[in-house]
Amino acid sequence: MRQRNILWIRADSIGDNILASSMLPEIRKRYPDHAITVLCQRQVAELYEHCPEIDDVITFDKETAYTNDGYRSNLIEKLCLLKPDIALNPTFSREPLTDILTIGSMATERIAFNGDFANGMTLQLRQTNNPLYTKLIYTCCQQRTEMDRHREFLRGLGIVTTEDALKPLLWLHPEDEAFANGFFEENALRPQETIALFPWAKNHHNIYTGYAQVLDHFKGYHCVIVGGRDASDAARAIKAELPDCHDLTGKTTIRQSAAIIGKSRIYLGADSSGAHMASALGIANVVVLGGGHFGRFIPYSALTTAVCLPLECYGCNWNCPYPLTYCVRDVSPEAVVQAVNIALSTADGQQTRIVVDSTQCKGSTHMQRTSQVKPRWRWSDSYLTLKDVEVIRYPADSPSHKVRGSQGQESPLVSVGGGPPLVSVLVSTYNSEEFMRECLQDLQGQTIARNMEVIVVDAASPQDERAIVQEYQRMYTNITYVRTGTRIGVYAAWNIAIAIARGQYITTFSTNDRLRRDAFEILADYLNDTPNCMLVYGDSYLTEIPHQSFDAHHCHDVYRWPEFRYEDLLYNCMIGPHPMWRRSVHDDIGYFDARYESLGDQDFWLRLGARYEIHHLPEVTGLYWVTPDALSCKGQLPPQEHLEIRLHYQQLYIDSLKKTVTVNNLFDKRPLYIWGAGQAGETTLNMLLNSGIPVDGFIDSDPNKWDKRLVGLPIRKSSHIQGLVQANRRPFIVIASMYARQIRPFLIDLGLKDRQDFWTNIHTFWALKGLAEKRI
Repeated sequence: MRQRNILWIRADSIGDNILASSMLPEIRKRYPDHAITVLCQRQVAELYEHCPEIDDVITFDKETAYTNDGYRSNLIEKLCLLKPDIALNPTFSREPLTDILTIGSMATERIAFNGDFANGMTLQLRQTNNPLYTKLIYTCCQQRTEMDRHREFLRGLGIVTTEDALKPLLWLHPEDEAFANGFFEENALRPQETIALFPWAKNHHNIYTGYAQVLDHFKGYHCVIVGGRDASDAARAIKAELPDCHDLTGKTTIRQSAAIIGKSRIYLGADSSGAHMASALGIANVVVLGGGHFGRFIPYSALTTAVCLPLECYGCNWNCPYPLTYCVRDVSPEAVVQAVNIALSTADGQQTRIVVDSTQCKGSTHMQRTSQVKPRWRWSDSYLTLKDVEVIRYPADSPSHKVRGSQGQESPLVSVGGGPPLVSVLVSTYNSEEFMRECLQDLQGQTIARNMEVIVVDAASPQDERAIVQEYQRMYTNITYVRTGTRIGVYAAWNIAIAIARGQYITTFSTNDRLRRDAFEILADYLNDTPNCMLVYGDSYLTEIPHQSFDAHHCHDVYRWPEFRYEDLLYNCMIGPHPMWRRSVHDDIGYFDARYESLGDQDFWLRLGARYEIHHLPEVTGLYWVTPDALSCKGQLPPQEHLEIRLHYQQLYIDSLKKTVTVNNLFDKRPLYIWGAGQAGETTLNMLLNSGIPVDGFIDSDPNKWDKRLVGLPIRKSSHIQGLVQANRRPFIVIASMYARQIRPFLIDLGLKDRQDFWTNIHTFWALKGLAEKRI
């Protein structure tokens, strides 16, 4: 009888795998006659070597799998040879690669979450891939902890667990524990007086630099610094201030580092993976948490004390819109000291504790301003998804917080005079009679309706929207109605409305969408407070049922739109359906291009984003009806327009890069490096050389590649960039890595500017694939 197989796909990082391991004993109980094979990244594999639930491990290089077609095909072939009966893709935030691997495994059963869009998944891609799964697990679209998601996945497999059944798991070998025991004995370390510190993070956003100041308050404790070779620079900086620290960075395996943590009194760090290790091993831990996924990946143990600096930009999915990650960098050392003291004095706590750093609130709702705009301090209970959390304010007498929106009070944005309105709402209609009454009622229910004008452009609709609009005109004086003699497209209709709009801000509204009651107030308030921002957009609930309201609807999903990245727009329209922008931008970049029938908005956002700042506000502002009848989904036209827009703007992006480098090199030769010494880096090299742009070498975060050569060019570590900047030789950088999101803040910290000093992932410009051919 053939052995039945389960393929368990985890393409994520160390901490995620430690959390997900909690499901494996339950999977084993449910499928006792199946062999379980784990597919994971190469550096994660040692976590499973001594797991009693696992029969085999297949490893891969994630970046190469994304960028090298041949490598990815060979990996899929290896999975097919396994002949899995069941392929499980249990990550709630699915990503394109895990879909390819799960579906490509040809397993009889292919099971995944419907999931969200946090890991590069788009609505269009998900709609394409979903039918290729044999089962999808649908869950509530509201925010949940990762452990809650694990329980939901198991429930979808018919496995019911109790609230406390799932906990982080880590399997050490006796040799790992012997290593830790030997190290402590050799250095005369007392476990009850030792702090294990992990000062680094794979995600640059999570790097906190105040550890030396924190540890200086605990002179009676030993400190052991753990981590990989990439943490060595941070460790040396701490050791320069605190010479008695023991530096093990780059000298241990993951499990050996975990064994060191397991023998210490307490763990301290910003990256949650170390805290998950500590929780799995029963060790008190203090973790500095940023706002990207706040509440979702918080360590799940009563031994955890987290410290955070809550800001209005929380929930950004680590697409930070600011030059510095203030939610981590600005956490005060005093708040972390308070968290460590609490953790040390709590022998066996009953719940997770969160120390809220309020030192920057200082009696107002704004952080102290510098020459750069900073996000405002803001706390909301909605950030937390854990049921049993003790929230501790530091300092204890810190003031209360402000929440955006009126919350039943008259908005300060409501007009009190007879001047121009603040906001002009553009509504285009054609065959929308069934939605028009709901649309106008929704708009008049906005908290700033008295400071709005609504411009309805009827594109010669054969239905009788006119009668409904006129009915509402008799009740409200802020509605303008225009009917065209012949049918026109939506972008031509918007242009007519823009030409007569009097508002300072403009927004569009589809007749079949619905809004949060204070949506326009929130967006207009943000534009008022952020003069450098020209367009702002919020998040969206998704529903497949028409005629629902924002307050009472069946939520099919929620789209947490990403922070604006110009490069994202070169592929897809990644701005929400309910944006608001300044009327003045039209004086500079013109109106919508009426030649387009379905993607003229993406063309306009690209023109706007090329010159101005676009911001994402991580609050749900509207309800979007997902329908296959949408213009962006109909027929062959959207793909044709999509290709045309991609080709045009991707070429402009390359041209801008070349022009910037060429002009600067006329006066002062600046070196140009490609960040990423892999397949993507080679492709980028060919594109640059074929465009006449010289390259000086590569930068890579992998210590195994340092000081080697790729196609004759040197590979250097990231500190080389720091040295060049310090020597006033500002380099140009072209990122060629799937970790661009983590690399970008590192470059910004050095004072390098996006699309002036560095560019991102041109190797993915498939519309310009001819540039990627090898240069002869």
